[in-house]
Amino acid sequence: MNQAIIINDDHQYHLKNKYWQCTAMLSGEKVIIKIYSEILPGQLTQGNKFDWECEIEDWLESNEPINNVIELNMN
Repeated sequence: MNQAIIINDDHQYHLKNKYWQCTAMLSGEKVIIKIYSEILPGQLTQGNKFDWECEIEDWLESNEPINNVIELNMN
């Protein structure tokens, strides 16, 4: 696991644009993470959050946030 990122458990669903959003600390800076997923409110589990965390860490191996935003498509 990449300890350079600490993901907060503050997931919110944005119904209008159909994405989940949470915040994280990456190398001392706050970043916003947007996750486009078919998972709806009431369906989000700890397992989903863990899977997303793994995907975020994989993404960070070859990418950098743009304007402190990370966007992932999990559909």
